[in-house]
Amino acid sequence: MYTFLSSTAFLSGCMPIALINLFLNYEKDDNIVFGFSIFFFLITTSSGLYFFRKIKTFYRNDNEKAVILNIKRKDVFVSGAISYYVLPFISFISSGRDGVYILCTLIVLFLIIFTNNRMFLYTPLFDILAYKILECDIKINDKLIHADIIVKDGNQLYFTGENSMRIYKIEEGIFAAERYNEIDE
Repeated sequence: MYTFLSSTAFLSGCMPIALINLFLNYEKDDNIVFGFSIFFFLITTSSGLYFFRKIKTFYRNDNEKAVILNIKRKDVFVSGAISYYVLPFISFISSGRDGVYILCTLIVLFLIIFTNNRMFLYTPLFDILAYKILECDIKINDKLIHADIIVKDGNQLYFTGENSMRIYKIEEGIFAAERYNEIDE
């Protein structure tokens, strides 16, 4: 399940590259290159839509109350930028089928690395959709866990205090979290 989530996270982050590739190959006479460009754009777009819908379900599932402490912003774009935006642009140096072969090779290589290393947090789609990735300590029933959390609205979080939140475990060490007020309960 999370292999598929990581794959869609990676492919959704490749959407800008697919769009550029589509524009570069729009007026080419080579049907194979143009067909690949359309296919690549459709795959990245559908992956983005799936990933967005999946993220929204994290907050609808059964969650439990927890206290979040020692929050720090996790800078995930640095390592994601290399795989998403720097290296694939190498494929744009060459045009035509050579560019397609290079892009396919790089995408498959990074997809394997991304999926095998639980890196779905590194997709730029989180920033685009206004989610924040934070490192923190989570206190559940007097047990303290160090983890990463995904929050939709990082405003009104106390970076130097306690936050009452509802959390949902996505996978080991990664949670979706949202604030709640004790008054609303």
